[in-house]
Amino acid sequence: MRMNKQLCIALGILLGSMSAMAYAQPGQDQPISPYDTSPADASQDGRDTPSEAVRVEKAVLRHVPPTEAKAHKAIRLLAVIEAAWIEDGLIAHYRIPGDSRYKEIDFERSSAGGYFARIPGRDVGRAGVEYFIAGRKGALHFASADLPHRVRVEPKTEDRWIEVEKQRLGERRYAVDASLGMLDFGSTHGRDRYLEGHLDWSHLLIDNLYSIHLGFGFLEGKTPEGTMEGALVEKAGVRYGYGGVRYRLRDKVWFDTKAMMGFGQDGFAIGVGGALTLGNDWRTAVTVGAETMTELSYKAWLRLQWDTVPGVLMSATVATTNQPDAKIDAGSYVEFKVRYPLSESFELAGTASFGARGNRPGGFGGGLHSRYMF
Repeated sequence: MRMNKQLCIALGILLGSMSAMAYAQPGQDQPISPYDTSPADASQDGRDTPSEAVRVEKAVLRHVPPTEAKAHKAIRLLAVIEAAWIEDGLIAHYRIPGDSRYKEIDFERSSAGGYFARIPGRDVGRAGVEYFIAGRKGALHFASADLPHRVRVEPKTEDRWIEVEKQRLGERRYAVDASLGMLDFGSTHGRDRYLEGHLDWSHLLIDNLYSIHLGFGFLEGKTPEGTMEGALVEKAGVRYGYGGVRYRLRDKVWFDTKAMMGFGQDGFAIGVGGALTLGNDWRTAVTVGAETMTELSYKAWLRLQWDTVPGVLMSATVATTNQPDAKIDAGSYVEFKVRYPLSESFELAGTASFGARGNRPGGFGGGLHSRYMF
């Protein structure tokens, strides 16, 4: 009886082992133990393991880069950062194109939940700005130091002429002008003419206040006291200094003004002058102007300038004047001028004129003018 019982137990164990081996043959599905957490078993139902579900290697930056900006206005960089806890912080590295070194600004948390950084307006010039974004630990999140993102800066419409003017002048920002000329009104009632000269220094600011001028001038001449035969001829003249400015009122509209102080035959002399130019005085232009000074009297003129001959500027001036403090009728004259650049920095000009007072026969005059820019 006992032998039969032991035999039955042994037979049961043998049959159970054979059934398990048959169940575990390749190609057959196997039961998964709820306690088995091996990666191979856990991945069979398509789900990540608990460790893989929370594994994040780096923060992810969502950033829309600006492509254009306004000059001297701060550039605001906006970003959304996923897994921000991985980074100690984010930094925007920026520079002016052509610079070798980058400046840095930190991203800050905004009240809306994102992050922002500002590139200061003082660093936003016409050349634009280049930048890239990286973490404090060095991980790159947008662009790179070798391939930064560039933001273009477009100037205002009214400021574009400054760029054009600077390109025309190159590095030249100063000018020295020298002129000497004689104007003759004939000798019907005695010699009536004067000699005039100027030496002028200019600083070109290339802005709405375009330039400032300082200079020295003189005017010396002879003029008859009256129209009677044998009238005495008086000498008249003034030596003076002056300062002036040129304003750009709007596109191709310029205003020149100056103040003069000096000494003449009878003592201290003061004067003012101004001119309005439509066009550019290095191209086609029309100018109307006037000036007056004690000891000298007045002068007013209208000038037309044109550049139909390449490389040559020509102008014609019609003027009325009572200089040098003439006691007879006011005179008038016509002057023709030719300007020719000998180089980019040096220009030479010559003038020819004819003047008369009243209906009396007049006389011819002329002069030279030079300009050096540096």
